[in-house]
Amino acid sequence: MKSKNTLIILFSFILSFLVFFGYTMQSYFPAITTAMILGLFIIMKQKTKISINIQHFLWALFALALAIECLYSKAPSYTLSFILPLFFSIILSMICANINNNKWFKYFMYASAIFGFIHVSCTIIYQIRPELINPICKAILKPSDYALNIYLMKYGGNPGITGQTGINGWLISIFIGILSYWLFSSNTNLTLTKKMLLTLLLILSIIALILTNKRSFIIFSATSIVLSYILVNRRKNKQKVRTIIYYILPIIITTIIVSNNNFLVFDRFSDNGSDITSGRYNIYSVMMTSFNERPMFGIGTLSTISLINNLGHNIYLQVLCENGLFVFLFFIYIIINLLTKLKNNNDNYKKFSKYVIILFLLYGLTGNPLYTIQCYLLLLIVIGYICKSVKKRTYEK
Repeated sequence: MKSKNTLIILFSFILSFLVFFGYTMQSYFPAITTAMILGLFIIMKQKTKISINIQHFLWALFALALAIECLYSKAPSYTLSFILPLFFSIILSMICANINNNKWFKYFMYASAIFGFIHVSCTIIYQIRPELINPICKAILKPSDYALNIYLMKYGGNPGITGQTGINGWLISIFIGILSYWLFSSNTNLTLTKKMLLTLLLILSIIALILTNKRSFIIFSATSIVLSYILVNRRKNKQKVRTIIYYILPIIITTIIVSNNNFLVFDRFSDNGSDITSGRYNIYSVMMTSFNERPMFGIGTLSTISLINNLGHNIYLQVLCENGLFVFLFFIYIIINLLTKLKNNNDNYKKFSKYVIILFLLYGLTGNPLYTIQCYLLLLIVIGYICKSVKKRTYEK
């Protein structure tokens, strides 16, 4: 039993490390492969049959469609490095769904909380004493990521110990989701001291999020917290939602007021007639023009990179443009199917699971989570847990 718990803890730690610090590795494959082997070993010790959930089947078909459309991609050098990690992540999610002991997800959250706190702390310290964090960035980041880190800090964005403000914002937002789960979940009995500590950490996390200069994450995080409770049980959580809103809003407003960086973030919503979309409108126009040229089958996976030298900053438009109407509609069906599982999922960690999924879907409106392993790997890990939880609840009935 003790050796089994050790394996589960190690498995959970590797998963969390992949999400929060995988960008520091030259390749994800050794760590993902190790996690897969550990997960399979845990399943073998359970002596249970491996089953495939409909969500994983749908994601596998979606990944296969993207892989097929890589054959006529205009950016072939990028396709393999995207498709292979996606397939590996789906397999890892299947393994997660077949582990009977749900303790792995609890340990995953604990490890993620520690790693998230590291990112929050380093982001704040980087803003105050950059000379302390800069050597860490130089030591752990790839040369190209380190160069981008320095560039972003110079021009008002704080990437922390990552190479991008978007990745830093995503990881801090996940930490905010964990703190919110612990603060507002009825399943956790907290003393006043613990509530004060979690509230302080939440304030520090919001400050760190503002420092990244990624205004969308501030809105998406708050929205995801509220929606994750609404989706659980509307009547039962009506009062809880009001409490969360009354609790979160003063913290956000107060944090914005005391933050020296708030004008950099919020002035961009109305900046003297300039493009408040930060150039995204032009990107979307190019993608829609390309979609009109090949509406049914698209222009090929990741071809947007060859058009604008960047990703699309909207996963829905990018799938539509690159993979065509059929694959886009299939992607929407996957999302709808996933949301139906959220509605029926009522276990202890349901709120955090919903938070991650809602945050991913909202971030997809302005960012590239479908094409960023730190984002889609976490989504698939959560899907693996949810599929297991729904199946377990069905068996109990």
